[in-house]
Amino acid sequence: MIKLGEKTFIFEKCTSSNRLSKIWAEKGYPEGTCIVCLEQTEGRGRLDRKWHSPKEKGLYLSLILRPLLECRDITILSLLTAMSCADFLNEKYGFSVKVKWPNDLILFDKKLGGILLESSTKNDMVEYVVLGIGINLKNRLEDFPEDIKDKSISIKIGYSTEPDFDEIRTGLVGYLSKWLSYFFQNKKNLILEKLSFYSYLKKDDKIEIRTGEKILYGIFMGYGETGYLKIKVDDGLEEIYEGELVKIEK
Repeated sequence: MIKLGEKTFIFEKCTSSNRLSKIWAEKGYPEGTCIVCLEQTEGRGRLDRKWHSPKEKGLYLSLILRPLLECRDITILSLLTAMSCADFLNEKYGFSVKVKWPNDLILFDKKLGGILLESSTKNDMVEYVVLGIGINLKNRLEDFPEDIKDKSISIKIGYSTEPDFDEIRTGLVGYLSKWLSYFFQNKKNLILEKLSFYSYLKKDDKIEIRTGEKILYGIFMGYGETGYLKIKVDDGLEEIYEGELVKIEK
């Protein structure tokens, strides 16, 4: 099994764990290196959106991977990481965390966390991958900015409990190590089965996806082997590899 987090570095404050991890990856730090920031001053999410990262309210960590993969094969890693987080939180604590394509963790229809995957490539091969994980743990409602307050949630808000930071950190990294090992053993069916189990999207949900300037309407039919969406549209089946879910009707 892949061993992640054997070298873990915890910082009181940094710009972002992903930014620091990319610098360290360029310097040659080994696979499995884990950087944790107790507070981020410039936390980021997908599409360069700001990730609110107040001190000791959430888990903000990044891991360096050096997989022998072609660029096209890493797209599922973001979903796999989110699924690993949901698997740990649900199995360990009995929570009801869901995975929303392409990279979100959802609790009670609100955003609990997200995954940010960044990589460096050369000649269509991966040099390194940085997997960033951000999860709201101890935030109170008033801790969230006004513009995201009605769409955000934490473990504390959802379950009236304050989870142990180190237990969450080590547990998540352990589960991610397990699921990454399955990935590299080519156990894709096992991964897709678990992803479907925790998926916020369910078969036959009506969805609306924004891909660039285009809006696509269709019916969710399932996930492809690299994590893409299979969408039924009027003229057949579409495969969606990137975009943003803007509406779901169940």
